[in-house]
Amino acid sequence: MSRRRITGALVAYAVTIIVALGLGLALGRPMIVRHPSAIVDLGGAASVVSIGLGLVVGMITIMSTRSLLARTRWAKALRSELKTFVEGASGAQLVLLGLASGVAEELLFRGALQPALGYVVTSIGFGLLHLAPRRDLVPWTAWAVVMGFVLGGIYELTGALEGPIVAHVLINVVNLRVIARHDARLDPGDGRLEPPKLVARVRRDR
Repeated sequence: MSRRRITGALVAYAVTIIVALGLGLALGRPMIVRHPSAIVDLGGAASVVSIGLGLVVGMITIMSTRSLLARTRWAKALRSELKTFVEGASGAQLVLLGLASGVAEELLFRGALQPALGYVVTSIGFGLLHLAPRRDLVPWTAWAVVMGFVLGGIYELTGALEGPIVAHVLINVVNLRVIARHDARLDPGDGRLEPPKLVARVRRDR
């Protein structure tokens, strides 16, 4: 990943954060990290409960991602598609990208838009933001829609945005590192390393 591409992505996320905060002000909600009408009034415990749920959702999603990578072709194809974007990035850069993307998308979709447009519309819109570039990757878009409902549900339930942000950042950082570290020699069929060419040639000669 070139420094220019990293800078471009970070600038885009910074603009997204500014837009989200601006929308909040325009809609009379400068504190977009708080839902105006949460389902449950948790008072001072809202942030703690939200973060706890976010950590649980983040860990379950990460484990589910590993399972999908081991069992489904579309997840492996998506990993290969995204690897071209993160290849060569340092660990610090991946963390920064994961942090920026998670915070920006949550502030915009959950914080600014969800109370205004509604839970269902915003969740579907979040999924469509992750529109698959190819037909075989459509399950990725469906997965993003589901995650939109899950993260939006935490915000709707607790009224605190900290949980969705924690979950989103955790998922992005871990999965970006998994994608960046993936060995291209891995066989997408069974997940084992392909034998070196010389060994493969000897086996064929036999």
